[in-house]
Amino acid sequence: TQPSFYLCNQVSYVLDGSQVDIYMLTYYGNYMAKFRGTIMGYSILMVLMMMLLSGVVAFLVYQQFVNPLVKLKEAAERMGSGNLDEKIDFGDNRVDEVGELCESFEDMRQKLSDFTKAKMRYEEENRQLISNISHDLRTPITTIKGYVEGIMDGVADTPEKQERYLKMIYSKANEMDSLINELSLYTNINNNAIPYEFHRVSVKDYFDDCFEDIGLELSQQQIDLKYENKVDDTVMVIADAEQIKRVVNNIVGNSVKYMDKPEKSIQIRVLDVGDFVQVEIEDNGRGISAKDLPYI
Repeated sequence: TQPSFYLCNQVSYVLDGSQVDIYMLTYYGNYMAKFRGTIMGYSILMVLMMMLLSGVVAFLVYQQFVNPLVKLKEAAERMGSGNLDEKIDFGDNRVDEVGELCESFEDMRQKLSDFTKAKMRYEEENRQLISNISHDLRTPITTIKGYVEGIMDGVADTPEKQERYLKMIYSKANEMDSLINELSLYTNINNNAIPYEFHRVSVKDYFDDCFEDIGLELSQQQIDLKYENKVDDTVMVIADAEQIKRVVNNIVGNSVKYMDKPEKSIQIRVLDVGDFVQVEIEDNGRGISAKDLPYI
């Protein structure tokens, strides 16, 4: 009466020449319904486990791959807006491809930051140099104008005064020419176009001539020059004579500019110290402060 609760099996065989059929009924009640319920439960459990596993995998993928890429994107946006100082934090001890990518990006950020800072320092030094040259040019121009006006107004009313005025004008014009040459040299330095010319130079003859010219200029400014050249006449060096003279003139010029003593003196010594020739320039000025020494 309730076939859904029974399992029917038919077994047929021959007994004494007669066909015999046996029907075996097995009662299982509502086991199938329970089985279907169990199957449904396991199916739901499997779906939940798959969802949980997918969430865990998605979280791990985000943490290990997506999150570093998001940080790289944010870092690139910061770098694009000019912020190169904020370090990229992508986690420690990453040795996979993503870690190598993040490390390379951080190295690039650091190099860009260093380059930008160096460029800013370079531009600031450029502005300072142009400002200094402009100031240094203004001083001899003002002096020349003053002496020319003195001649035009008749203040230099004697031949001696006129000669002194003309010598001062000539001296200041030479000073301006030297400053303009410095500016031209600086431009060539920036363009990597300094024309060095190396020759064999006699140390004795070269420095004797060089400091004879400097001595004439210093004597006009009432500065005492003491010059000693203790190098043998036969000593030769390979050098760019023009550039060495420029260096010496720059040092002496700075010495004169910053002297603050009533009795001004400069001592210059040329010495043979074995493998090279040493030029010592000493003055009795105020010296260089300790905070400025690293920039010399």
